[in-house]
Amino acid sequence: MFLVYKTVKEQDRIRLRPVDEAYKLPCLLQNAWNLKGKPINRGWEVSADELIRIYSAKTHTYETRRLLTDWNPSSKKEIGLVEVLHVYAFTCGGNEAEWTPFLMKGRDVFYKQGYANLGESDRRAVLADLPEFDPDGLEFAEFLYCKVNQNRNWIWGRTGVTNAAFLQSEALRFFQKALLKVSCECPAVRLSNSDTAFDRISERLVGPVS
Repeated sequence: MFLVYKTVKEQDRIRLRPVDEAYKLPCLLQNAWNLKGKPINRGWEVSADELIRIYSAKTHTYETRRLLTDWNPSSKKEIGLVEVLHVYAFTCGGNEAEWTPFLMKGRDVFYKQGYANLGESDRRAVLADLPEFDPDGLEFAEFLYCKVNQNRNWIWGRTGVTNAAFLQSEALRFFQKALLKVSCECPAVRLSNSDTAFDRISERLVGPVS
């Protein structure tokens, strides 16, 4: 579930409150791709601030809105929300886009488990007022992908069979650099530049980061 939240300043802290709106990340990414000149077979990136400006038709920025994801909305035992911070994408295709694997940088906003039988009203009450971010949470990186439907609209890749994104040559090199950049920006989950499985695999396939 993809939720839009507004920021509310209370004394010296920021709280997040829902605005009863939802967003479609593939749609936002397609609009961002269009605005960036429709790059094909090369990498591009977009910040949360840019995505929010696109979503709100330039009426809001990161200062006033946040893009959150409730990653298990049907759970009766836990609530977990993460925030979209930045997206690194690589759109593949011939004359037109065919699919877009992307690396999403995010961070924990709220997580709590141990509920006995969480009802919908209970969930709404918890989600009605959230901290700006979880002080004990981590920033993270997640690989996802979009495909193009028959109407040339971007949608999520097919689930149920495989969500794997096969990265090759220039796409792999782009994400190698993006992942190292993300890891350096997230000290809590910092990766060694020379001792990660991703580095070892990608260097074997496309060479070291230059």
